[in-house]
This record gives sequence, structure tokens and C-alpha cells, in this order.
Amino acid sequence: MMPPRNNKVAASDLTSEQLGLIKLWIDEGAKGSVHQATPIEWEPLPDGLNPIYAVAMTRDGQIAACGRANQIFIYHIPSGQIVTRLTDPQLLPENRNGKPGVAHRDLVHSLAFNPEGSLLASGGYREVKIWRLSKGTQQLAFPTAARKTVQAVAVSPDGRWLATGGDDSLVTLWDFRTGKKLKTFGGHRGAISALKFSSDGAKLLSGSTDKSIRVWDLAWDKLFARIQTVAAVNSVTWLENSKEIAAGGEDKIIRIWRLPDSAGRPPMLAQELKGHQGAVTSLEPIPPEGKQLLSGSTDGTLRQWNISDGQIIRELKHGGPVASMAVRADGKFFASAGLDNVARLWDAEKGEGVAELKGDRYAREWVAEKERALIFATNEVAYRKTTFQNATNQHNVQAERVKKGTDAFAAAEKALADKQKALN
Repeated sequence: MMPPRNNKVAASDLTSEQLGLIKLWIDEGAKGSVHQATPIEWEPLPDGLNPIYAVAMTRDGQIAACGRANQIFIYHIPSGQIVTRLTDPQLLPENRNGKPGVAHRDLVHSLAFNPEGSLLASGGYREVKIWRLSKGTQQLAFPTAARKTVQAVAVSPDGRWLATGGDDSLVTLWDFRTGKKLKTFGGHRGAISALKFSSDGAKLLSGSTDKSIRVWDLAWDKLFARIQTVAAVNSVTWLENSKEIAAGGEDKIIRIWRLPDSAGRPPMLAQELKGHQGAVTSLEPIPPEGKQLLSGSTDGTLRQWNISDGQIIRELKHGGPVASMAVRADGKFFASAGLDNVARLWDAEKGEGVAELKGDRYAREWVAEKERALIFATNEVAYRKTTFQNATNQHNVQAERVKKGTDAFAAAEKALADKQKALN
């Protein structure tokens, strides 16, 4: 009977003609339905659907992973900055906008790092993916940045441009996202020793061993100002509101110039800061007010200067010739690196050292972990030895008690035997 009686959809019975047609079809060799597997057409997740179901952190506290919808974000914990978003290249053809950053087709529900922090496992719908987190992966290369050596680099505040200078006396501007060369500025006659972008990214400051400083107007691709100094320049920086610049060099003096309002007019020397006993190698303004200047020298010292009166606020001992410095954006901490192969972190407000950085951090952490494991194993062996010795002592005590009991029992048996013999 077709359809079956009392079917759930209340289908009506086939007529005799319809049944006859089906019979004829079967008699002529009708085949059953052909089932063909078709690929699943995955749809992108709806816009605005960004739940976070999973997070994970490496044992060293440096890296955190966060699953947001079908994406995985990697963060650098100390700085709070995003490092990257993981991308499965096999999913790029399915991604309608063609943008990277998709790790799974469906939501990420679980994340876990291995003990070394080099592998990350992510779990989604019916799948687990293993990601290898590489350190120091090269993203771009600039093989023509200099004839032999690149001696100065700077990145614009918005991260769009990279400036390089080398032994060929040229300053080159690059697109930091694509690696494409944008502009080349010539004019220096010595190696480029220092570069610095202005806070708005509109100008670029360069210093050279030819005893000159140049200010380049990037919007107009031309020289804005030129300063001739009395010594080779090692370091340059911008001061408050990018209206003043500072430079330090081989003559141990820091000079501050006030720039003109328009190109072509000469800058005016505003101040000289004296005190270092060696060449000035690095300069950095201290935010947020920008009223202070930090300098480093080959005399092994760092100096904080009050720009308004030119007085030294404090002097710090690095312990070796200072090669470079960096100041945190809020001005609360700064770092110095020297030719003694040591980098030091300083508290700017207290003028005290916070940390000393040596060698490879990962190697130090590996050694520290092995040392902790060795200490634990040593303590565990000592504990087991103590436990064994205590058990041995307890065993000896019990054995002595058994011996005494056995001797007492033997003596009692002998006494009993003697008494029984006397009675007989």
C-alpha cells in the first residue's frame, strides 16, 4: 500500500493509474535514488558575534592567547599589546573578505599552551589545531638599506614608515608594511649616525659624522633646516612640540636648537648642556610633559636634565659605556644598554635601578627551571633517604624486641622443662 495507511502526514492513496505507472517503471529497470556527497558550504559567522570562551597563558607569563569567535588573538602580557592574530591559510579561500585572522570555521572553545610555550592547541567544532609560535620571525627584509652597514633606524609614530641611514650618507624612507622604498634624501657627506621622527611624523631629523644635522620635511620632500656642528653627531632627538631639537656628539656637549617657523631660515642655538666626561651617545625626552631630557654617554653615566634651567636632576651609573636608551611612553621607566653587554631598567621618578637584563631570557628561564627541578630532586632524595633511615631504625628496634622476646621465651621454656623434670 502506497502511501502506508495512517501515515503521519495524511498523504492520500495513489490512484490505480499512478500505481500502474510505478509498476511499469520498476519493470523497465528503474534504479533507486543516487546519493552523492556534496561539500558543506560553510557560512561566515554573523557580524557582532564575538564571544570569548577560552584563554590561555604561557608559564613564563609573557604571552596570552584569547579565542574571540573563530579568531585567536595573541598578546604580549608585559606591554599589553596585541602581537598577532593566528590565520589558517586553508581557510583564506572560504573567507569572503579575503582578510587573514580566521583560525577556525566555528567558535574557538578551548586553548592550551605546552609547558615551553612554543605550541598552542586550539579546539573548535570537531577539530583540534596545533599552532607553533615562532620567536623573531622575519617579516620583511631591506637588502639595499645601505652600502655596507645600517647605522641608524627610526619608525614613524603611526608605524607606517621606517627610516634608515648608513655608511653611504643617504637617508632612506620605506613603507613599513610592504618594504617598498619610498624616498631617498641625500646631502650628508658622512655616515648617518642618528635618525628621529617628529611626534606628528611630518619631519625627520638626521645626524651625521660629517658634523651636521638636517631636518627633512616629509610632506614636501625637501630639506627644512640644516645645522653645522663643531663635532661628529652621535644622537639627535625632538623636544617639546617638535619646535626644538637636541643633539649630542663627540665633544661631550648637548646642544639645543630652536627651529624656524618656515624652511630656509637658520635654526637658533638656545642652550648647551655640559657635564658628561665622554662622548654623548644617546638622547631621549622624558614624557609626558617633555620638560626633561635623558642622555647617555661613553663615560658610563645617564643624566636627567631639566631643560628649562639646564641643570642636572640626577646622575645614574650604568656600569659601562652607554650605547642606547629607550623611554616608556608614560615616562615612568627607561632602559639603558651598554657595551658591557648589560641592559638596565630604571625607575624615572626614584632614579633607582629596577632590573638588570643579561643574555638570553629564554636560556636563563630554562636554566632556572632546571635548577628548580634539581633542587626538588635533591630534596626528594634527601627525604627518601631520611624516610629509609627512619624505617631502618624502626626495623632494628623491632628486631631487637623480637630477639629479646625470643630469648625470654626460650628461657621460660627451659625453666618449664627443668621444673617438669624435677617433678618426675
